[in-house]
Amino acid sequence: MLAAIAGAGALAAVAPAGVSASRVHVGPRSVVVATRLGSIVVDRAPFALRIRDAAGRTVLRSVRGVRDAGGVPYAALGAGRGGPDPELRFPVLPGDPDPNPSGGLPVARRAAGRVLSAVRAGGDVDLRLATGDATRPVSLRIGPGPRGTIAVRVTGAPGDRTASVAFKSPAGEAFHGFGGRRESTDLRGRSFTNWVLDYRFPDVSPAYYAAQPQFVSSRGYGVLLDDTPNARWRLAADGLPAWRLSVRSRRLRLLVAPGRPAAVIRTLTALTGRHRLPPGWATGPALSRAVRVGTDSIAVYEAKVTDDVDRIVTGRLPVTQYLFEGWARLPRPFVTEQIRRLRRAGVHTLLYLRPFFADDTAATEPLGRKAQAEAGGYVARTATGGPYRFPDPFPGAEAVLLDPTNPRAATWWKGIVTGLLATGADGFMNDFGEQVQPGMHFADGSRGATMHNRYPVLLQRITRQATDAYERAHGRRVGSTVFFTRAGYSARPGSAAYESAAFPGDETNDWDRATGLPSIVP
Repeated sequence: MLAAIAGAGALAAVAPAGVSASRVHVGPRSVVVATRLGSIVVDRAPFALRIRDAAGRTVLRSVRGVRDAGGVPYAALGAGRGGPDPELRFPVLPGDPDPNPSGGLPVARRAAGRVLSAVRAGGDVDLRLATGDATRPVSLRIGPGPRGTIAVRVTGAPGDRTASVAFKSPAGEAFHGFGGRRESTDLRGRSFTNWVLDYRFPDVSPAYYAAQPQFVSSRGYGVLLDDTPNARWRLAADGLPAWRLSVRSRRLRLLVAPGRPAAVIRTLTALTGRHRLPPGWATGPALSRAVRVGTDSIAVYEAKVTDDVDRIVTGRLPVTQYLFEGWARLPRPFVTEQIRRLRRAGVHTLLYLRPFFADDTAATEPLGRKAQAEAGGYVARTATGGPYRFPDPFPGAEAVLLDPTNPRAATWWKGIVTGLLATGADGFMNDFGEQVQPGMHFADGSRGATMHNRYPVLLQRITRQATDAYERAHGRRVGSTVFFTRAGYSARPGSAAYESAAFPGDETNDWDRATGLPSIVP
Protein backbone atom coordinates (compact mmCIF):
# COMPACT_ATOMS: atom_id res chain seq x y z
CA MET A 1 0.00 0.00 0.00
CA LEU A 2 2.77 2.46 0.88
CA ALA A 3 4.53 1.87 -2.39
CA ALA A 4 1.30 2.46 -4.27
CA ILE A 5 0.81 5.76 -2.48
CA ALA A 6 4.30 6.94 -3.21
CA GLY A 7 4.43 6.07 -6.88
CA ALA A 8 7.97 5.85 -8.16
CA GLY A 9 10.75 5.94 -5.62
CA ALA A 10 11.50 4.34 -2.29
CA LEU A 11 9.89 5.11 1.04
CA ALA A 12 12.45 5.52 3.82
CA ALA A 13 11.41 4.53 7.33
CA VAL A 14 12.12 7.12 10.02
CA ALA A 15 11.12 7.14 13.70
CA PRO A 16 11.49 10.61 15.24
CA ALA A 17 11.59 10.81 19.01
CA GLY A 18 8.19 11.06 20.66
CA VAL A 19 6.07 10.15 17.63
CA SER A 20 5.16 7.04 15.69
CA ALA A 21 7.48 5.77 12.97
CA SER A 22 6.93 7.33 9.55
CA ARG A 23 7.87 6.60 5.99
CA VAL A 24 8.96 9.45 3.76
CA HIS A 25 9.15 9.82 0.00
CA VAL A 26 10.27 13.01 -1.77
CA GLY A 27 9.70 12.65 -5.50
CA PRO A 28 9.64 14.92 -8.55
CA ARG A 29 5.83 15.11 -8.63
CA SER A 30 4.73 14.36 -5.11
CA VAL A 31 5.82 14.13 -1.49
CA VAL A 32 4.47 11.40 0.80
CA VAL A 33 4.67 10.87 4.55
CA ALA A 34 3.00 7.73 5.92
CA THR A 35 2.18 6.97 9.56
CA ARG A 36 0.43 4.17 11.39
CA LEU A 37 -3.01 5.74 10.85
CA GLY A 38 -2.57 6.86 7.25
CA SER A 39 -0.58 9.12 4.97
CA ILE A 40 -0.40 12.62 3.55
CA VAL A 41 0.37 13.22 -0.12
CA VAL A 42 1.44 16.64 -1.45
CA ASP A 43 1.25 17.33 -5.18
CA ARG A 44 3.97 19.75 -6.22
CA ALA A 45 2.31 21.67 -9.08
CA PRO A 46 -0.32 22.83 -8.75
CA PHE A 47 -0.04 22.52 -4.98
CA ALA A 48 -2.59 20.23 -3.35
CA LEU A 49 -2.64 17.78 -0.48
CA ARG A 50 -4.57 14.62 0.27
CA ILE A 51 -4.86 12.56 3.42
CA ARG A 52 -5.48 8.83 3.21
CA ASP A 53 -6.38 6.30 5.85
CA ALA A 54 -4.44 3.12 6.59
CA ALA A 55 -6.29 1.29 3.81
CA GLY A 56 -5.29 3.89 1.22
CA ARG A 57 -8.71 5.55 0.94
CA THR A 58 -8.64 9.34 0.51
CA VAL A 59 -10.62 10.86 3.38
CA LEU A 60 -9.57 14.51 3.04
CA ARG A 61 -8.62 16.46 -0.07
CA SER A 62 -7.70 20.14 -0.33
CA VAL A 63 -9.63 22.45 -2.63
CA ARG A 64 -8.16 23.23 -6.04
CA GLY A 65 -7.36 26.77 -7.13
CA VAL A 66 -8.91 29.75 -5.37
CA ARG A 67 -12.65 30.34 -5.11
CA ASP A 68 -14.25 33.45 -3.64
CA ALA A 69 -17.31 33.15 -1.42
CA GLY A 70 -18.58 36.52 -0.27
CA GLY A 71 -15.09 37.96 -0.05
CA VAL A 72 -13.62 34.90 1.66
CA PRO A 73 -11.00 33.12 -0.47
CA TYR A 74 -11.07 29.33 -0.37
CA ALA A 75 -7.59 28.03 -1.19
CA ALA A 76 -5.75 24.87 -0.20
CA LEU A 77 -3.37 26.95 1.87
CA GLY A 78 -3.18 30.68 2.40
CA ALA A 79 -1.69 33.49 4.46
CA GLY A 80 -2.51 37.15 4.94
CA ARG A 81 -1.09 40.40 6.20
CA GLY A 82 -2.53 43.79 7.01
CA GLY A 83 -5.83 43.95 8.72
CA PRO A 84 -7.26 43.33 11.23
CA ASP A 85 -9.04 40.61 9.30
CA PRO A 86 -12.81 41.14 9.69
CA GLU A 87 -13.55 37.41 9.89
CA LEU A 88 -11.22 37.06 12.88
CA ARG A 89 -12.47 39.95 15.00
CA PHE A 90 -12.55 39.25 18.72
CA PRO A 91 -16.13 38.78 19.97
CA VAL A 92 -17.42 41.69 22.05
CA LEU A 93 -20.14 41.31 24.66
CA PRO A 94 -22.43 44.10 25.89
CA GLY A 95 -20.70 46.16 28.56
CA ASP A 96 -17.19 45.12 27.56
CA PRO A 97 -14.73 47.46 25.81
CA ASP A 98 -14.15 46.68 22.14
CA PRO A 99 -10.61 45.22 21.87
CA ASN A 100 -10.59 45.21 18.09
CA PRO A 101 -8.28 47.84 16.59
CA SER A 102 -9.77 50.18 14.05
CA GLY A 103 -8.17 51.23 10.81
CA GLY A 104 -5.09 49.41 9.66
CA LEU A 105 -4.03 48.31 6.22
CA PRO A 106 -6.37 46.40 3.91
CA VAL A 107 -6.12 42.64 4.31
CA ALA A 108 -3.83 41.20 1.62
CA ARG A 109 -4.30 37.44 1.21
CA ARG A 110 -2.11 35.05 -0.76
CA ALA A 111 -2.66 31.45 -1.80
CA ALA A 112 -0.10 28.69 -2.26
CA GLY A 113 0.39 27.81 -5.93
CA ARG A 114 3.22 25.32 -6.22
CA VAL A 115 6.05 23.72 -4.26
CA LEU A 116 9.35 25.55 -4.61
CA SER A 117 11.39 23.07 -2.56
CA ALA A 118 10.93 19.97 -0.41
CA VAL A 119 13.59 18.85 2.06
CA ARG A 120 13.49 15.90 4.42
CA ALA A 121 13.94 16.76 8.09
CA GLY A 122 14.06 13.48 10.00
CA GLY A 123 10.57 12.00 9.76
CA ASP A 124 9.14 15.29 8.44
CA VAL A 125 9.33 17.12 5.15
CA ASP A 126 9.78 20.91 4.99
CA LEU A 127 8.26 22.56 1.94
CA ARG A 128 8.45 26.12 0.62
CA LEU A 129 5.39 27.14 -1.34
CA ALA A 130 5.13 29.91 -3.93
CA THR A 131 2.30 32.41 -3.47
CA GLY A 132 1.03 35.39 -5.41
CA ASP A 133 3.94 37.41 -4.03
CA ALA A 134 7.31 36.02 -5.10
CA THR A 135 9.00 37.66 -2.12
CA ARG A 136 6.67 36.06 0.44
CA PRO A 137 6.60 32.26 0.18
CA VAL A 138 4.81 30.18 2.80
CA SER A 139 6.33 27.27 4.70
CA LEU A 140 4.65 23.90 5.21
CA ARG A 141 5.91 21.05 7.35
CA ILE A 142 4.24 17.66 7.11
CA GLY A 143 5.07 14.65 9.19
CA PRO A 144 3.96 12.19 11.82
CA GLY A 145 2.16 13.61 14.83
CA PRO A 146 1.65 12.05 18.25
CA ARG A 147 -0.25 8.76 18.51
CA GLY A 148 -0.04 8.09 14.79
CA THR A 149 -1.73 11.31 13.70
CA ILE A 150 -0.62 13.32 10.68
CA ALA A 151 0.75 16.79 11.46
CA VAL A 152 0.21 19.69 9.06
CA ARG A 153 2.03 22.86 10.13
CA VAL A 154 1.73 26.10 8.14
CA THR A 155 3.94 29.13 8.76
CA GLY A 156 3.40 32.37 6.92
CA ALA A 157 6.08 34.86 5.98
CA PRO A 158 7.33 37.37 8.59
CA GLY A 159 4.68 40.01 9.08
CA ASP A 160 1.78 37.75 8.17
CA ARG A 161 -1.10 37.88 10.63
CA THR A 162 -3.38 35.06 9.44
CA ALA A 163 -3.13 31.58 7.96
CA SER A 164 -5.80 29.33 6.46
CA VAL A 165 -6.49 25.92 4.93
CA ALA A 166 -9.50 24.66 2.98
CA PHE A 167 -10.66 21.15 2.12
CA LYS A 168 -13.42 19.70 -0.02
CA SER A 169 -16.55 18.56 1.77
CA PRO A 170 -18.91 16.33 -0.22
CA ALA A 171 -22.63 16.69 0.33
CA GLY A 172 -23.77 14.91 3.47
CA GLU A 173 -20.49 15.16 5.37
CA ALA A 174 -21.27 15.78 9.04
CA PHE A 175 -19.05 17.69 11.46
CA HIS A 176 -19.42 16.57 15.08
CA GLY A 177 -17.61 18.30 17.94
CA PHE A 178 -16.37 21.79 18.80
CA GLY A 179 -17.30 21.62 22.48
CA GLY A 180 -20.09 23.44 24.28
CA ARG A 181 -22.19 24.56 21.34
CA ARG A 182 -25.96 24.43 21.41
CA GLU A 183 -27.00 24.50 17.74
CA SER A 184 -26.82 20.84 16.74
CA THR A 185 -24.76 17.69 17.00
CA ASP A 186 -23.84 18.28 13.32
CA LEU A 187 -22.51 21.78 12.62
CA ARG A 188 -22.45 21.55 8.82
CA GLY A 189 -23.55 24.84 7.35
CA ARG A 190 -22.28 26.86 10.33
CA SER A 191 -19.60 29.54 10.60
CA PHE A 192 -18.23 30.49 14.02
CA THR A 193 -15.15 31.58 15.93
CA ASN A 194 -13.37 29.22 18.27
CA TRP A 195 -13.37 31.57 21.29
CA VAL A 196 -14.03 30.76 24.95
CA LEU A 197 -16.96 33.11 25.49
CA ASP A 198 -18.87 34.52 28.46
CA TYR A 199 -22.49 35.63 28.23
CA ARG A 200 -24.79 38.40 29.33
CA PHE A 201 -27.84 37.10 31.18
CA PRO A 202 -30.59 36.52 30.12
CA ASP A 203 -29.25 36.16 26.55
CA VAL A 204 -27.50 32.78 26.69
CA SER A 205 -27.16 32.41 22.92
CA PRO A 206 -23.47 33.51 22.75
CA ALA A 207 -22.38 31.53 25.79
CA TYR A 208 -19.84 28.98 24.52
CA TYR A 209 -17.76 28.39 27.61
CA ALA A 210 -15.90 25.22 26.59
CA ALA A 211 -14.45 25.66 23.12
CA GLN A 212 -12.98 22.54 21.58
CA PRO A 213 -11.07 23.22 18.34
CA GLN A 214 -11.65 19.70 17.06
CA PHE A 215 -14.22 17.67 15.19
CA VAL A 216 -14.96 14.17 14.00
CA SER A 217 -16.10 13.86 10.38
CA SER A 218 -18.58 11.29 9.15
CA ARG A 219 -16.11 10.63 6.31
CA GLY A 220 -13.56 8.79 8.41
CA TYR A 221 -11.20 11.33 9.93
CA GLY A 222 -10.89 13.79 12.80
CA VAL A 223 -9.09 17.13 13.11
CA LEU A 224 -7.56 18.96 16.07
CA LEU A 225 -6.34 22.56 15.83
CA ASP A 226 -3.18 22.20 17.88
CA ASP A 227 -2.98 25.80 19.09
CA THR A 228 -4.93 28.49 20.97
CA PRO A 229 -5.44 31.57 18.73
CA ASN A 230 -8.81 32.94 17.72
CA ALA A 231 -9.96 30.79 14.83
CA ARG A 232 -12.82 30.83 12.33
CA TRP A 233 -14.40 27.58 11.17
CA ARG A 234 -16.54 27.63 8.02
CA LEU A 235 -18.19 24.24 7.60
CA ALA A 236 -19.71 24.22 4.10
CA ALA A 237 -21.19 27.53 5.23
CA ASP A 238 -20.63 29.78 2.21
CA GLY A 239 -22.44 27.92 -0.53
CA LEU A 240 -19.34 25.90 -1.39
CA PRO A 241 -18.82 22.15 -0.84
CA ALA A 242 -15.78 22.83 1.33
CA TRP A 243 -14.71 23.56 4.89
CA ARG A 244 -12.22 26.26 5.77
CA LEU A 245 -10.19 27.12 8.87
CA SER A 246 -8.43 30.44 9.40
CA VAL A 247 -6.45 31.53 12.47
CA ARG A 248 -5.36 34.90 13.82
CA SER A 249 -1.71 33.90 13.69
CA ARG A 250 0.93 33.33 11.04
CA ARG A 251 1.12 29.73 12.27
CA LEU A 252 -1.56 27.08 11.81
CA ARG A 253 -1.02 23.61 13.23
CA LEU A 254 -3.38 20.71 12.55
CA LEU A 255 -3.34 17.12 13.71
CA VAL A 256 -5.39 14.80 11.50
CA ALA A 257 -6.48 11.33 12.63
CA PRO A 258 -7.88 9.10 9.85
CA GLY A 259 -10.11 6.26 11.01
CA ARG A 260 -13.56 5.27 12.16
CA PRO A 261 -15.28 7.68 14.57
CA ALA A 262 -14.74 5.63 17.74
CA ALA A 263 -11.04 5.22 16.96
CA VAL A 264 -10.69 8.90 16.07
CA ILE A 265 -12.30 9.92 19.37
CA ARG A 266 -9.92 7.67 21.28
CA THR A 267 -6.95 9.17 19.46
CA LEU A 268 -7.94 12.81 19.92
CA THR A 269 -8.99 12.49 23.56
CA ALA A 270 -5.78 10.63 24.36
CA LEU A 271 -4.04 13.83 23.20
CA THR A 272 -6.31 16.40 24.82
CA GLY A 273 -7.10 14.52 28.03
CA ARG A 274 -10.20 12.88 29.46
CA HIS A 275 -12.27 13.44 32.55
CA ARG A 276 -11.64 11.11 35.44
CA LEU A 277 -14.33 8.53 36.12
CA PRO A 278 -16.43 10.31 38.77
CA PRO A 279 -17.42 8.71 42.07
CA GLY A 280 -20.98 7.44 42.15
CA TRP A 281 -22.27 10.22 44.40
CA ALA A 282 -21.15 12.85 41.89
CA THR A 283 -23.62 11.55 39.31
CA GLY A 284 -26.55 11.41 41.74
CA PRO A 285 -29.33 13.95 42.34
CA ALA A 286 -28.11 17.33 43.53
CA LEU A 287 -29.53 20.48 45.06
CA SER A 288 -27.82 23.83 44.50
CA ARG A 289 -28.50 26.96 46.52
CA ALA A 290 -27.48 29.84 44.29
CA VAL A 291 -27.12 33.42 45.45
CA ARG A 292 -29.82 35.71 44.12
CA VAL A 293 -27.58 38.50 42.91
CA GLY A 294 -28.41 41.84 44.48
CA THR A 295 -31.30 40.34 46.48
CA ASP A 296 -29.99 37.90 49.08
CA SER A 297 -28.37 39.49 52.12
CA ILE A 298 -25.90 37.35 54.04
CA ALA A 299 -28.50 36.73 56.74
CA VAL A 300 -31.17 35.76 54.19
CA TYR A 301 -28.82 33.43 52.36
CA GLU A 302 -27.67 31.81 55.64
CA ALA A 303 -31.31 31.16 56.55
CA LYS A 304 -31.94 29.55 53.18
CA VAL A 305 -28.97 27.21 53.58
CA THR A 306 -30.10 26.27 57.08
CA ASP A 307 -33.58 25.51 55.79
CA ASP A 308 -32.18 23.44 52.91
CA VAL A 309 -29.99 21.34 55.20
CA ASP A 310 -32.84 20.85 57.70
CA ARG A 311 -35.09 19.58 54.92
CA ILE A 312 -32.41 17.27 53.51
CA VAL A 313 -31.51 15.79 56.89
CA THR A 314 -34.92 15.50 58.52
CA GLY A 315 -36.78 14.63 55.34
CA ARG A 316 -34.13 12.18 54.19
CA LEU A 317 -34.31 13.61 50.72
CA PRO A 318 -32.81 11.27 48.09
CA VAL A 319 -29.95 13.56 47.10
CA THR A 320 -26.25 12.73 47.08
CA GLN A 321 -24.82 16.25 46.87
CA TYR A 322 -25.58 19.79 47.94
CA LEU A 323 -23.85 22.92 46.63
CA PHE A 324 -24.05 26.35 48.19
CA GLU A 325 -22.20 28.94 46.19
CA GLY A 326 -22.41 31.81 48.70
CA TRP A 327 -20.41 29.99 51.37
CA ALA A 328 -17.40 32.33 51.37
CA ARG A 329 -19.22 35.24 53.07
CA LEU A 330 -20.90 33.05 55.68
CA PRO A 331 -19.33 32.49 59.13
CA ARG A 332 -16.81 29.68 58.80
CA PRO A 333 -18.13 27.73 61.87
CA PHE A 334 -21.59 27.78 60.26
CA VAL A 335 -20.18 26.40 56.98
CA THR A 336 -18.26 23.56 58.61
CA GLU A 337 -21.24 22.63 60.80
CA GLN A 338 -23.62 22.35 57.82
CA ILE A 339 -21.05 20.23 55.97
CA ARG A 340 -20.77 17.93 59.00
CA ARG A 341 -24.57 17.61 59.21
CA LEU A 342 -24.80 16.73 55.55
CA ARG A 343 -21.96 14.23 55.76
CA ARG A 344 -23.66 12.43 58.65
CA ALA A 345 -26.73 12.16 56.40
CA GLY A 346 -24.63 10.66 53.59
CA VAL A 347 -24.72 13.83 51.46
CA HIS A 348 -21.58 15.32 49.92
CA THR A 349 -21.02 19.07 49.85
CA LEU A 350 -19.70 21.18 47.00
CA LEU A 351 -18.67 24.83 47.35
CA TYR A 352 -17.71 27.52 44.83
CA LEU A 353 -14.71 29.44 43.42
CA ARG A 354 -14.06 31.84 40.56
CA PRO A 355 -10.76 33.28 39.22
CA PHE A 356 -11.81 36.93 38.95
CA PHE A 357 -12.13 39.09 42.02
CA ALA A 358 -14.56 41.89 42.79
CA ASP A 359 -16.51 43.05 45.81
CA ASP A 360 -19.73 42.65 43.87
CA THR A 361 -23.35 41.77 44.52
CA ALA A 362 -22.85 38.11 43.63
CA ALA A 363 -21.53 37.61 47.19
CA THR A 364 -19.60 34.47 46.32
CA GLU A 365 -16.19 35.42 47.71
CA PRO A 366 -14.89 37.18 50.82
CA LEU A 367 -14.88 40.96 50.82
CA GLY A 368 -11.37 42.27 50.35
CA ARG A 369 -10.07 39.46 48.14
CA LYS A 370 -9.79 41.84 45.18
CA ALA A 371 -7.64 44.24 47.22
CA GLN A 372 -5.49 41.34 48.42
CA ALA A 373 -4.99 40.09 44.86
CA GLU A 374 -4.01 43.53 43.61
CA ALA A 375 -1.66 44.21 46.50
CA GLY A 376 0.08 40.87 46.04
CA GLY A 377 0.53 41.36 42.30
CA TYR A 378 -1.47 38.21 41.59
CA VAL A 379 -3.52 39.56 38.68
CA ALA A 380 -3.21 40.24 34.96
CA ARG A 381 -1.75 43.65 34.23
CA THR A 382 -1.96 46.54 31.81
CA ALA A 383 0.85 47.51 29.44
CA THR A 384 2.10 49.97 32.06
CA GLY A 385 2.14 47.38 34.86
CA GLY A 386 -0.97 48.25 36.83
CA PRO A 387 -3.79 45.82 37.58
CA TYR A 388 -5.98 45.32 34.51
CA ARG A 389 -9.47 46.22 35.71
CA PHE A 390 -12.48 45.28 33.59
CA PRO A 391 -16.27 45.48 33.95
CA ASP A 392 -17.54 42.88 36.40
CA PRO A 393 -20.11 40.50 34.84
CA PHE A 394 -22.21 41.25 37.93
CA PRO A 395 -23.57 44.73 38.67
CA GLY A 396 -21.76 47.45 40.47
CA ALA A 397 -18.06 46.66 40.43
CA GLU A 398 -14.79 46.40 38.57
CA ALA A 399 -12.95 43.09 38.53
CA VAL A 400 -9.40 41.80 38.24
CA LEU A 401 -8.28 38.40 36.98
CA LEU A 402 -5.93 35.83 38.50
CA ASP A 403 -2.66 35.40 36.59
CA PRO A 404 -1.95 31.63 36.70
CA THR A 405 1.42 32.11 34.98
CA ASN A 406 2.74 34.05 38.00
CA PRO A 407 4.22 31.46 40.41
CA ARG A 408 3.35 33.57 43.47
CA ALA A 409 -0.23 33.98 42.23
CA ALA A 410 -0.50 30.23 41.60
CA THR A 411 0.67 29.54 45.16
CA TRP A 412 -1.86 32.06 46.52
CA TRP A 413 -4.68 30.43 44.51
CA LYS A 414 -3.69 26.98 45.75
CA GLY A 415 -3.97 28.33 49.29
CA ILE A 416 -7.54 29.42 48.53
CA VAL A 417 -8.34 25.92 47.25
CA THR A 418 -6.77 24.37 50.35
CA GLY A 419 -8.84 26.63 52.61
CA LEU A 420 -12.01 25.56 50.81
CA LEU A 421 -11.24 21.86 51.23
CA ALA A 422 -10.37 22.40 54.90
CA THR A 423 -14.07 23.03 55.53
CA GLY A 424 -14.68 19.33 54.87
CA ALA A 425 -16.20 19.89 51.44
CA ASP A 426 -15.79 17.15 48.83
CA GLY A 427 -15.35 19.53 45.93
CA PHE A 428 -16.46 22.75 44.30
CA MET A 429 -17.48 24.51 41.16
CA ASN A 430 -14.57 26.32 39.50
CA ASP A 431 -16.67 28.91 37.72
CA PHE A 432 -15.93 31.39 34.94
CA GLY A 433 -12.54 31.63 33.19
CA GLU A 434 -13.67 33.44 30.02
CA GLN A 435 -12.69 36.93 31.16
CA VAL A 436 -9.23 37.30 29.57
CA GLN A 437 -9.19 40.55 27.57
CA PRO A 438 -6.90 40.86 24.51
CA GLY A 439 -5.09 43.82 26.11
CA MET A 440 -4.06 41.94 29.27
CA HIS A 441 -0.42 41.17 30.03
CA PHE A 442 0.64 38.04 31.94
CA ALA A 443 3.74 37.19 33.93
CA ASP A 444 5.04 34.68 31.40
CA GLY A 445 5.07 37.37 28.69
CA SER A 446 1.81 36.30 27.08
CA ARG A 447 -0.74 38.81 25.84
CA GLY A 448 -4.45 38.34 26.28
CA ALA A 449 -5.10 37.52 22.63
CA THR A 450 -3.04 34.33 22.85
CA MET A 451 -3.83 33.63 26.52
CA HIS A 452 -7.60 33.80 26.16
CA ASN A 453 -8.24 30.21 25.04
CA ARG A 454 -5.25 28.88 26.96
CA TYR A 455 -6.41 30.37 30.27
CA PRO A 456 -8.92 27.67 31.33
CA VAL A 457 -6.29 24.98 30.84
CA LEU A 458 -3.77 26.75 33.07
CA LEU A 459 -6.42 27.52 35.69
CA GLN A 460 -7.66 23.93 35.90
CA ARG A 461 -4.08 22.62 36.00
CA ILE A 462 -3.04 24.63 39.07
CA THR A 463 -6.39 23.86 40.69
CA ARG A 464 -5.86 20.12 40.21
CA GLN A 465 -2.34 20.44 41.60
CA ALA A 466 -3.82 22.02 44.72
CA THR A 467 -6.47 19.32 45.22
CA ASP A 468 -3.97 16.51 44.64
CA ALA A 469 -1.57 18.02 47.18
CA TYR A 470 -4.36 18.39 49.76
CA GLU A 471 -5.46 14.78 49.26
CA ARG A 472 -1.92 13.46 49.71
CA ALA A 473 -1.47 15.50 52.88
CA HIS A 474 -4.77 14.33 54.40
CA GLY A 475 -4.83 10.68 53.47
CA ARG A 476 -7.43 10.99 50.77
CA ARG A 477 -7.34 9.07 47.51
CA VAL A 478 -5.61 11.33 45.01
CA GLY A 479 -8.15 12.48 42.44
CA SER A 480 -11.16 11.92 44.69
CA THR A 481 -11.94 15.64 45.04
CA VAL A 482 -14.56 16.58 42.46
CA PHE A 483 -14.46 19.99 40.86
CA PHE A 484 -16.41 20.93 37.79
CA THR A 485 -15.72 23.86 35.55
CA ARG A 486 -17.41 26.23 33.18
CA ALA A 487 -14.64 27.43 30.85
CA GLY A 488 -12.59 24.86 28.98
CA TYR A 489 -10.40 24.36 25.93
CA SER A 490 -8.95 21.35 24.13
CA ALA A 491 -5.25 22.00 24.09
CA ARG A 492 -2.61 19.28 24.35
CA PRO A 493 -3.36 18.53 27.13
CA GLY A 494 -6.58 20.46 27.58
CA SER A 495 -8.68 21.34 30.57
CA ALA A 496 -10.39 17.92 30.54
CA ALA A 497 -7.09 16.41 31.67
CA TYR A 498 -7.48 18.19 35.03
CA GLU A 499 -11.15 18.87 35.74
CA SER A 500 -13.66 16.29 36.96
CA ALA A 501 -16.57 17.44 34.82
CA ALA A 502 -17.81 20.37 32.74
CA PHE A 503 -20.83 22.57 33.41
CA PRO A 504 -22.82 23.17 30.19
CA GLY A 505 -25.00 25.58 32.06
CA ASP A 506 -26.93 28.78 32.29
CA GLU A 507 -29.62 27.40 30.05
CA THR A 508 -33.07 28.92 30.27
CA ASN A 509 -35.55 27.03 32.47
CA ASP A 510 -37.70 25.76 29.61
CA TRP A 511 -37.80 23.39 26.64
CA ASP A 512 -36.52 25.88 24.07
CA ARG A 513 -34.27 23.98 21.65
CA ALA A 514 -31.90 26.93 21.27
CA THR A 515 -31.30 27.80 24.93
CA GLY A 516 -33.29 25.44 27.15
CA LEU A 517 -32.87 21.88 28.39
CA PRO A 518 -32.77 20.30 24.87
CA SER A 519 -29.78 22.52 24.01
CA ILE A 520 -27.62 20.63 26.52
CA VAL A 521 -27.64 17.48 24.38
CA PRO A 522 -25.50 18.88 21.52
